[in-house]
Amino acid sequence: MFALILGIMILSSIIVLAYTHDYKRKNEMLPILCVLVYVLINKLMRTIIEASFIEIILITLTYLSLIALTLRFLLHRKHP
Repeated sequence: MFALILGIMILSSIIVLAYTHDYKRKNEMLPILCVLVYVLINKLMRTIIEASFIEIILITLTYLSLIALTLRFLLHRKHP
């Protein structure tokens, strides 16, 4: 379970780094990373609370939306 949480944190930080820097294949890499985050959250939620498919989708969307809001806030503060 700790490995799943660590994996989610590492993939989330990679998403943030990929979004904030200019990479050639950023548009191809970000969806794949988001799917990997979904897979790890799926495994984590199935083992912890036995969540259903819809609950996992909602949790993942909320998590990725919070990452997007944080990125928007950080980028906004970076460029006045």
